[in-house]
Amino acid sequence: MTQTAYAAEEDEYIPTQISVSAGSGGCYQYNEETGDFDYIPADGLEDLKLTPEGQSELQGTQTVSPKAVIGADNRSIVTNPSGVLASTCLIGARFGNLVQHGTGWLINNQYLVTAAHVVCIKGDGTSNYGVADHVAVYVGASGGTSKQYRKGHVFAYGGNYEYGNNYFSAGMFDDWAVVKLDDPVTVSVSYLGLRPVNSKSEMSSGENAYSTQGYPCDKNGCDEPGVVWDNSWMYRTSGKIMANKERYLDMVSTNLDMAPGQSGSPVWRTASDGSKVEAMVISTTYYMGNPTNCLILINDWLYNYLTTNCKA
Repeated sequence: MTQTAYAAEEDEYIPTQISVSAGSGGCYQYNEETGDFDYIPADGLEDLKLTPEGQSELQGTQTVSPKAVIGADNRSIVTNPSGVLASTCLIGARFGNLVQHGTGWLINNQYLVTAAHVVCIKGDGTSNYGVADHVAVYVGASGGTSKQYRKGHVFAYGGNYEYGNNYFSAGMFDDWAVVKLDDPVTVSVSYLGLRPVNSKSEMSSGENAYSTQGYPCDKNGCDEPGVVWDNSWMYRTSGKIMANKERYLDMVSTNLDMAPGQSGSPVWRTASDGSKVEAMVISTTYYMGNPTNCLILINDWLYNYLTTNCKA
């Protein structure tokens, strides 16, 4: 699954206004009564331009999943996740005979957040993309063991999300989804909080200010024949936020190391008011021929949506 990507030059871009674009397309939310996804518009949000002038074409193709290790690899294995790490989950989304695996994180005992492209991949040429039949959730998993297993279903995903040919040009910035567990988590885990941020200027500038953890395939070999994906080990790493992404609006670049399997990993920092997620791992793009890892921000709209509609 590849597509040609188009990217703006790598500049330090400071927006003239706070962007609320991640969510400007509203979302698709599951209707428990009908079994369908209802479109919920984002009332009062400005439709911001997605394709500014001056973009350059990337020569070649790339996959949706993140895949770049930037500089020295500082990922370390987490053999027994505890504390807030225990609320990170190895997830497998089933589409018939296909299982797409990635990372998710619990915001409470009922709802999990991940990248939309992990649980919604069957593009049919319309805005309503096919979602997984169900999602397997392994709470605090590492090395084939977990705190608890739960099954869930896709509850919501970004209204402007696309998996097909327009992913890198438009759908990427709305690449978020929520999974609702069929049964709540009953084991004791510590949950990462949420902190809304709308641009790099609202984030910390420290060299290793941000942490993330997930299940990278290059460390686990989970894309190799005969390797069982749900035996993956959790890995943790740290890094900093690099720049706003002019083209992708509510996205930022980072030097956090990424690989397939880490899509949907929470990006968080510890502050005086607790450990809070400010962004989520999405993908790797290329700028001026160099790989650039990208995150989607938990901006004001997405923060409000999650805290209002995803209560335990």
